[in-house]
Amino acid sequence: MDAGIVLADREGLDAFSMRKVAAALGYEVMSLYNHVANKDDLLDEMLDRVYAEVDDPPAALAWRDSLRRVATSARDELVRHPWAGELLTARFPGPSRRRHMEGMLRVLASAGLPDDVADRGFHALIVHIQGFTQQQIGFTLLVETKAVEAARFYEGLSADELPFFVAHLGYHAERGHRHDDFEFVLDLILDGLERAVPPRRPRRPA
Repeated sequence: MDAGIVLADREGLDAFSMRKVAAALGYEVMSLYNHVANKDDLLDEMLDRVYAEVDDPPAALAWRDSLRRVATSARDELVRHPWAGELLTARFPGPSRRRHMEGMLRVLASAGLPDDVADRGFHALIVHIQGFTQQQIGFTLLVETKAVEAARFYEGLSADELPFFVAHLGYHAERGHRHDDFEFVLDLILDGLERAVPPRRPRRPA
């Protein structure tokens, strides 16, 4: 698993193969099949190992701070292993990822949110973690590897025809993607969830 993660981190999924993993370990490729069923099985285990590094919700923190810690930890791991995000939507969660999702759902339940709001909040958080990370990684790779195509794309844009879009691209060209962009949207989601927590009724005196 560790050898596979190192290889995927270095070369990406397109260049990933069982033969390369075996070579990195100093074995013949058929030896790997004593431990995993096939390449998909190995990738599943690698993805789950990435999620094993994501922080669990800290019990000592309030529900909002706990979710913020878990979300930023998941984002950091997906940025550290850019290939992992490509696998998320096509594979059933393994034990570590299930534990991660269980933890988020447990914290949302502890906040006292109505069931439907907690469900929507959970999906909003998951989509933000995965979607923002993939966009951040994709934007970085696009800038780094496709400079010629990018120059051609920018040349074809007209500020007269698309003033807001051109200004938006210029804004990102100057500042790129920052970590606090992730936290900014995360806080918008958490703000909305916090407003949906029903007010506590005062206790009547005995």
